[in-house]
Amino acid sequence: MVVCAPTGQVLAALDRGLLTRDGRRRGVGSGRPIDQDARTAAHLLVRWCAARVTGRPASAFVVVQRCAECGSRDHGKPSMAGFPELHISLAHRPGAVAAAAGWSPVGVDVEVPDTRGGAPVPVPDVLSPAEIAQVRAAADPSSAFLRIWVRKECLVKLGVATLDSLRDVDLAGATGDPLAGGGTATRYGRLHVADWVDGATGAVVAAAGYELPVRGGFPGA
Repeated sequence: MVVCAPTGQVLAALDRGLLTRDGRRRGVGSGRPIDQDARTAAHLLVRWCAARVTGRPASAFVVVQRCAECGSRDHGKPSMAGFPELHISLAHRPGAVAAAAGWSPVGVDVEVPDTRGGAPVPVPDVLSPAEIAQVRAAADPSSAFLRIWVRKECLVKLGVATLDSLRDVDLAGATGDPLAGGGTATRYGRLHVADWVDGATGAVVAAAGYELPVRGGFPGA
């Protein structure tokens, strides 16, 4: 199950006391308050998703992270302590957070469009030549770029791509099926990739897994 919700609604609805000391430290670390709130909300929302999927209370879950490269526990692939069979993913941007939980690997990403408009960020290092052409030909290049970007980020979180190899992952021209409620479901090899625009936040959301991700709704969102 994948859920996207406004940061403020998550913080208002869920108890920050659910976070462990490490979780609270990550939420009040360096950075702007709006970023701190988003990190906190994402960690609360992924617990809420895990509770919905398993039927257990959200208080039963503790998110742990460990970087496979440097060993840091401040970042890296997240998991639920004591629940090795449960797979989770989370993402956050100022104003919007996304989280996923399920019984098979899943990756989720969220991006909030730049409402100031203008050209998308430089893309040659992360897009294939065909994707660059697709973005440049789009009526809204910035939106076209974000849609590709969030799908690629999901693949990174699943471990089937790396940030250094994104240019080799070509999603241009992928045919898809419409999702109920809006959005598109496409395939990348064995993976199902779903992307949509969240109605409550305007964020572009994507989720990928070996099963088609199911979009859920957060109360009030």
